[in-house]
Amino acid sequence: MISQPPTYSTASLDSLVCPVMVDSKTIQACLPENCGLTLPRLPDTPQDLHPIIIEGWRVHDGLIEVGGVNAHRMWELAGNAAGMGIGGTAGAAVGAGLGGVAGAANGAGLGMVFGPLGLLWGAAAGATLGAAAGAAMIGASTALNFGRLAGLAGRNISENNSRTIGTYDEIIVSVPCSRAGRDGEVADFNWILAAFTDSTASILGERVVGWGFNKTRASISRPSQGQVNVTAGTDFISLETQDRMPRPQKTETRRRLSHSYLWEVLSRPLLGILPPGRVRVSFLERSFESHGVQKLPVSVRLTANMASLPGLQNLAVAIEALGKSSFGAVALTGLPVTLSYPRDIHD
Repeated sequence: MISQPPTYSTASLDSLVCPVMVDSKTIQACLPENCGLTLPRLPDTPQDLHPIIIEGWRVHDGLIEVGGVNAHRMWELAGNAAGMGIGGTAGAAVGAGLGGVAGAANGAGLGMVFGPLGLLWGAAAGATLGAAAGAAMIGASTALNFGRLAGLAGRNISENNSRTIGTYDEIIVSVPCSRAGRDGEVADFNWILAAFTDSTASILGERVVGWGFNKTRASISRPSQGQVNVTAGTDFISLETQDRMPRPQKTETRRRLSHSYLWEVLSRPLLGILPPGRVRVSFLERSFESHGVQKLPVSVRLTANMASLPGLQNLAVAIEALGKSSFGAVALTGLPVTLSYPRDIHD
């Protein structure tokens, strides 16, 4: 049993999920050697075929946490300190303190990431709000009121920024797999074959924290509703919805969707790899049953040409809507997600 690392970020997803069946031997050849990954036979999959799952994400309101404190609260704390006349120094202290707490809680390895991240974050917030508070609120009657107003201003800045910096597009390509530990216990995962994004913040997060997803900057466009095009060098993926199924009305149909095997597969822990062969595990919790989440089965036309993935070279295929099989396509709207920090797997 793998313990779950602390939370890195939260967000809301609009996601187009597109499983495509590929020759099992072709997929196995794409997996790294010496990681103990296997492709077990999954329900509703043809003999000798295995799904690769391509997801087109529109990420909304992405919000990072440090030591259990999210960005809104961090800016509010730094704003309070800055508003009381202490400015950037206090912001740095707040950040360093939270980074230290996170480091103590999560181990020396993660502490090396949390500490500097908390320090820089707090310093930037404190310095910014120290200057802003001094300029905009100089007439405040007391230091306490000054700090409270600056704290509210800081939170507003963070909430507004999360709607711009934390809203972006990503494409995730994964494969359901299993891995046996040295004790012989077999666990199910999703191995990230490739990841593409148009977000500088997302790329930076990958480089600083290190999930091992090999995230690549890409040009991601949405030329029409229900269509996503991704270009990264010579790699190209296009997802285009063909027919949107009527919203499920019958109780039995809704029950099948709510208990779809696909949800279980998508909820598995994620695996990535860093040089020289460090296997990293993280968790993406998806709240499929949260109020307001919409699940709409769709059929999708997939066109792909990825040099690094033989199963997705010169591919053009129609994917049936979810409901006709356990691995059909579905559009999800307003899906709350929580991404954890990564952790090395030590067998």
